[in-house]
Amino acid sequence: MAAPTTEVLLQALRQVRDPDLDRDIVSLNWVHDLAAKDGEVWLTLRVLAAPMERRDLLAQQARERLLQTPGVTAVHLKVDTTVPGMAAVEGKNSVPGVKNVIAVGSGKGGVGKTTVAVNVAIALAELGAVVGLMDADVYGPNVPRMLGVHEMPRVVGENRIEPLRGCGVKVISMGFLNPGDKPVIWRGPMLHSAVQQFLRNVEWGELDYLIIDMPPGTGDVALTLAQSVPMTGGVVVTTPSDVSLEDARKALNMFQQLKIEVLGVVENMSLFVCPHCQKTVDIFSQGGGQAMAEHFGVPFLGALPLEPAIRQGGDAGKPVAAGGPEAPQARHSMPWRGGWRQRPICAPRPARRASSRCAPRPMEERDFFTEKPATKAAKLVCPFCGAEQEHALVWIVRTKKAQLPPRADAVDRARFAKTASYMVRRDDKVTCTNPRCRKSFEVSGIQSVVELG
Repeated sequence: MAAPTTEVLLQALRQVRDPDLDRDIVSLNWVHDLAAKDGEVWLTLRVLAAPMERRDLLAQQARERLLQTPGVTAVHLKVDTTVPGMAAVEGKNSVPGVKNVIAVGSGKGGVGKTTVAVNVAIALAELGAVVGLMDADVYGPNVPRMLGVHEMPRVVGENRIEPLRGCGVKVISMGFLNPGDKPVIWRGPMLHSAVQQFLRNVEWGELDYLIIDMPPGTGDVALTLAQSVPMTGGVVVTTPSDVSLEDARKALNMFQQLKIEVLGVVENMSLFVCPHCQKTVDIFSQGGGQAMAEHFGVPFLGALPLEPAIRQGGDAGKPVAAGGPEAPQARHSMPWRGGWRQRPICAPRPARRASSRCAPRPMEERDFFTEKPATKAAKLVCPFCGAEQEHALVWIVRTKKAQLPPRADAVDRARFAKTASYMVRRDDKVTCTNPRCRKSFEVSGIQSVVELG
């Protein structure tokens, strides 16, 4: 019986779907290093943001689907849960041991920024990641209360601070060092020094994610962070009201001006469901966060309802995410419950038109193309053992759009006319399929960018 081709194997794996995201593992780009020889199949399943039970289930289903494929006699499947780190940035020193730094900002206080930051940090830890939470709101630190941690951090080694732990998360806050109601009255240089000490003098250890709860506004702390460490990205939290959106737009523009990728917008306090009559009330309006995200061309991560249990958990030091994924309110703050998908959690409603006060975003290359992952078989030779083998390389296909948005000007249209569809190779390394070798090697002899006709 002829050995199955890469496309046949991928077709079998497309039958395996993630139950929460409702997409197959191939379209989610979770299948890597797929190769076959003499009836044996090798592949790596990279599932980063999922509970262990779900990862095991997906791996089992993938193995079963492949074994049902004619010509497959054995499957060697490896589940990779390693969280990738961001690339080094020239002129910025990364925090030792920290793979990703994510800032959560809002532009103003009172919109639930800290609540979102705390629950996201806990949710990532529940997924198996090693997470740290840095409370950079020096003037109004609320993280200690929300996590129910009130001890004084220990000093270890040569003036190093050992972070405290709460709900499985390493945490540092000015609230630990200056407890009670005594205010912090500092000028800019002292703020800069405090932020640098939280980054450099805290024994964070090995972290997959360092979540930074930013202070309100667009001042010294944001500038210090942007200039000091490479940032994976920033998340903007807002309520749907026009007053909140005015400042959220400033926070989003700040991230963009500081060259920090905006990972998306969270619309908090989107609606309230009356516990007596079950009717919904738009206390702070509805749809503003989604409209802002669409206007600036950034992902809309979700709309979180106004629920008393979320406030009660924060006040009591028991965040809803700490109850695990099955907690009734946790589905709104847990990534695997949809709170970080690019769609609102609340019942869909017509999106409100973006306010005319939104500053127009300059046209970028992403406005010219649509993107989707694709796989392409390639024949390679292992430089270590010399074995010829076939690998399914992952590419990102960027297809030129039929037309530009109405806001495009003459310069944008001229740039658009010169562009063409192309695809970019994502895989730079593959693993040798020879069981006696199994070494990783660089992909060579294949262009990394291919223009499409």
